[in-house]
This record gives sequence, structure tokens and C-alpha cells, in this order.
Amino acid sequence: PYDLSLIDPQLKIRHFLLYKTNEKLFIKPYSNEFYSSIQDFVREHRVNPGLLPCPLLEYPIRFPSSSNDFISSLIIETNQLIRQEILGRGHFGIVYKGLYKNNPVAIKTYSSSCPLSSEECQINMLNEARIMMCLKHLYLI
Repeated sequence: PYDLSLIDPQLKIRHFLLYKTNEKLFIKPYSNEFYSSIQDFVREHRVNPGLLPCPLLEYPIRFPSSSNDFISSLIIETNQLIRQEILGRGHFGIVYKGLYKNNPVAIKTYSSSCPLSSEECQINMLNEARIMMCLKHLYLI
């Protein structure tokens, strides 16, 4: 799936999952609309927000993966992470409030009670990391 995160006019961050099936994209499970590409999805939602809280104004930002500065910015010093209280629990794990170099962050972990095999959890984590690598935000590490 693709992760679409946007800030609505009330400055609330909203997240949507775009799934691909038979070479078509759709918002699961909310929509019966299918799109041929991310560009098609953005073009359609620039005019009519549909299920989204506001129209899309610009295409998602992508960073070149060949940039040494970008790649080095993805590596963090794990000894600088401080896990604090639990923010939420999901089917696959726990999200903690935390600090990284004294900056507030959310720390996502996979639970040992996850119903998937460790290999499936690792694949899910890597897929999510690939999606997150395309996002740039002060509080996202």
C-alpha cells in the first residue's frame, strides 16, 4: 500500500492507505473509485476532494534516494532514543511517545504477540520504512 498523509484546513494530519489491485489504486475500505496512478489520484482530488477532508494542492514530495545527504539523514543514533509512555496499540505493535536528541517523536515497535511470523513482520516493517523514507517532517525519524 501507499501511505497518503495530508494536513487538512484545520491543521489536523490525516492518513489514508492507497491500495493497488489489478493495476488500479483505491482508498481502502472507503471507496469504490479506482485510479490508474498516483498522478491520476491527485489530479482527480485537486478538483473534487471526495472522501478526503480537502482538495489536494500538490503532488507528493519525493527525495532522490541517490543523495548521500538524504541517505545519511535516515540513519539515527538509537542510543539517543528515549521511550516514554504508550500512545497507542494496534494489531501489530505499540507506538510510544519518546524523545530523540531531546526532540519529541513517536516510536513504533512491533509486538511479540503480532500474529504474523517474524519474517512477515520484518517485511511489513521494511515496506513501511520505504514509504516513510519518502516523507520528510521534523517529527518523523
